[in-house]
Amino acid sequence: MEAALSLAYYVNGRYEAAIEQAEINLRGTTGANFSRDVLAAAYAQNNQPADATRVVSLIHRLDPMFDPRTFGSKFLNPADLRLLREGFRKAGLYDMDRPPEAAIDH
Repeated sequence: MEAALSLAYYVNGRYEAAIEQAEINLRGTTGANFSRDVLAAAYAQNNQPADATRVVSLIHRLDPMFDPRTFGSKFLNPADLRLLREGFRKAGLYDMDRPPEAAIDH
């Protein structure tokens, strides 16, 4: 459930706490892709673009099937989903202004 904690920090605008928790998750769990995805968005929202870019590169390499358009699609609060997607866009995972079929250029 630590992955959910990093996401909870993120959607509450506590980006530094989200980063810290996501990094803990990644050190403790092999294949913690969920935490890596949140980490990229949190770095971007926390004005750490170099770190966000580094994590996005890892996402593309370690989880090539990651689809930022579907991640978080089961959120109950649409504002949380918008905030997450904004972080993904800032991190460079995709451009929300492009059509969905062109959104993921690896």
